[in-house]
Amino acid sequence: MLAKDAQAMAEEPVMSKALAKCCVLLAVEAATQSGAIPPHTASPDEIQEVAEALAAHAEAATAPAARTEGKHTPLHLAAVGQASQLVQMLMDAGATMEGGLMGEPGGTPLTFALFYAATETAELLAASMSDDELSLREAAGLGRDVESYDVGRAVARARCGFYRPIEAFPEWARTYEAAELVGEALAWAARNGQVKAMAELVKVHDADVDATVYRGTPLLWAVYADNAAAAEWLIAAGADVDRVHDFGGREHGQQATALHLAGQFGAVKCLQVLLAAGADATIKDGGFGATALGWAEHCGNEEGMAALRGRE
Repeated sequence: MLAKDAQAMAEEPVMSKALAKCCVLLAVEAATQSGAIPPHTASPDEIQEVAEALAAHAEAATAPAARTEGKHTPLHLAAVGQASQLVQMLMDAGATMEGGLMGEPGGTPLTFALFYAATETAELLAASMSDDELSLREAAGLGRDVESYDVGRAVARARCGFYRPIEAFPEWARTYEAAELVGEALAWAARNGQVKAMAELVKVHDADVDATVYRGTPLLWAVYADNAAAAEWLIAAGADVDRVHDFGGREHGQQATALHLAGQFGAVKCLQVLLAAGADATIKDGGFGATALGWAEHCGNEEGMAALRGRE
């Protein structure tokens, strides 16, 4: 046997494992359109391709941890894509629950899912985690007990170094003070529709319903997820429907309102809630000088346009 043949055989298992990991990543990327937002619903064929990739190499399937350039693992993509079946398949295969997004250990599949209001897959990821293992914002986003939560505990700040999903969101100089942690938790509860946790955060922990802790008020994040129940609760609790502030990426929402975001995303349920609460549709944002109707028109959201026409 030639030396180079022996070397090739020796290296083959390593190469197979690496290729299997890449196959898993590519299959999940295809099934979720790289974690597209809004989520892409995986077809039966796409799900089958992931299953075949996971089964292709047994030892590789126990840790399908290849990452995209943005440090997303297959589990990150499946979680934010709200692909519950894929999440369960990857978890059963031993997929890593570790972080790495934005260079932060706290950028785990769980925190990524909760940030983007992928509540169902977040609940799958956290099913085996006790309340004592969760940060305050994770507990709030999952609807766990926050009434008796000690905000001063170190776990309250766990994994909070991850706060932005991509570099288009600006940097944030965190203080980790109680008011900041509670305000952020309220925003995470709002986007995930956890009304009971929201009430507990306000009543017990004195959370500010108009907190703009990072890139948006709780009301804005409720609108992002088109969660009408959360939006209605916040408005009833005193949230300002016309609060003007920055949100999202650096060049995205400059001095805009929740109504602008509702127009952009076609969040029709929340759009109706905002209008019923007297939201001012004549307000123009600071970046483009446009009303919410202008945002809806720019994004081609027919339902949003229909609801907003005649309101200016």
